[in-house]
Amino acid sequence: MGTHVRFLLVAEDSRCPLRAQCVWAGDGAVVFEVARRDGHSVEHTLHTNEGPKAVVLNSYEITLLKLNPHPEVTGEIAPEDYRATLVLSERLE
Repeated sequence: MGTHVRFLLVAEDSRCPLRAQCVWAGDGAVVFEVARRDGHSVEHTLHTNEGPKAVVLNSYEITLLKLNPHPEVTGEIAPEDYRATLVLSERLE
């Protein structure tokens, strides 16, 4: 593929905290960069709930599998503590 995927940041995290009752499940928005060998790069945003969970790039699909840690009722998550699990799969057409 000659492409690199880099996790940039969590743009939004409104997911319902653990052990809380919420009317809505909320959403986490993960921004990542896809850079090719030729230097061209593009940013994409994937979501845990609302919005796209996957993006197709040429013959590959990148899917956001999970975002950790999950919010808790007390305390905030430091940006450097977030971990996004992405799955890269080849599309067979």
